[in-house]
Amino acid sequence: MAGFQGDRSGMLIMLVCCGMSLTSALQSHSRRQIKQARAKGLWPQLSDFPTLDHVKRLAQASEMILAVKLYRQIHHVSLADAKAAVEKLAG
Repeated sequence: MAGFQGDRSGMLIMLVCCGMSLTSALQSHSRRQIKQARAKGLWPQLSDFPTLDHVKRLAQASEMILAVKLYRQIHHVSLADAKAAVEKLAG
């Protein structure tokens, strides 16, 4: 029984480490996407205030995930509401 508890603890530690690594990788990927969108003029520059025009440009460039993310920063709404609004803006 004691060996089983050690195996469970080891597995739990491994799962936590994998989760932390995945979270870090996703955050890095998101930052890279935003940096690329900013370079294309789709994402607001650091000194700019985000507007619906930025969201519309992202949506029209088929950057739907980033458009929804930015829309939710501007308007604190649910994910479903943000997706619906971005789809309308994409035209």
